[in-house]
Amino acid sequence: MARPRKDNAAKRGKVLTTRVDEALHDSLRKASTEGARTISQEIQMRLRTSFNTDAAIEAQFGSPFVYVTARMVAEDLNTIAAIAGGDWFQNRFAFDEAKAYLQMLLGAFRAPPGIRQVPDSLKPFYERAPAGSSLGRYLAKTQLLMLDLARRDPERAARLAVPPPRYVDTVRAAGEFKGKLAPIPAEWILKAEEGQRELARRQKQSSKRRAKR
Repeated sequence: MARPRKDNAAKRGKVLTTRVDEALHDSLRKASTEGARTISQEIQMRLRTSFNTDAAIEAQFGSPFVYVTARMVAEDLNTIAAIAGGDWFQNRFAFDEAKAYLQMLLGAFRAPPGIRQVPDSLKPFYERAPAGSSLGRYLAKTQLLMLDLARRDPERAARLAVPPPRYVDTVRAAGEFKGKLAPIPAEWILKAEEGQRELARRQKQSSKRRAKR
C-alpha cells in the first residue's frame, strides 16, 4: 500500500517572515551563492548551526549551571571594563572591582547541606599533603606552574599536558597572560621539577618490570 503523499506546504515546513538590513541580506546572498543554496536554505542552515553551537559550548563547561555562571561573570567583567575604561588585567581600578565582584558573587552561593567529606579517592592526597592544603589550591598551583612552563618552554608544556586540558589551550593562555601574572615562587618550580623526575623514574621502573614478565 502506497504511503499517503504529503502536501507541498508540509514538505516546505513553516513560513517565517523577518526583516534584515541590506548589508546582512547581501552577506546571505553571497554565502548562499557560494554554497549553491537558496537564501532560505542559507538562513535555515545558519540558524540550526547557531543552536548546535550553543549546545556544544554549554557541554564544554560540564553543566548548564557552570555555563550560565561563566557567561554571567564574563558579561559583568566586561561591564566593569567598559565603566573603568580598561580590562581588569590592565586597569587597577577594574582589577580591584572585579576581585570584589567575584568574592561577593561566589560568597553568595549557599553551601550544599551536610558535612564536608573528603572523597575516598582523595584521602591519600590529603594524608600526604601539608596541613591546610586543599584540592582547589593544588589545582590552581598546578595551572600556574603549567602557564609558567608554557611561557618558558611551550613544547615541553604541550607534552606534559596529560591528560590534555578539556577547555584551555595552556600555551595560548600563557601568551594571553604574559606580563599579567605575578612571578611563580622559585620553590614551586623546584618541587615541580623534582616531582617530574620522580614520576619519570617510577615510569621507567614500571616499564622494566613489564618487560621482564
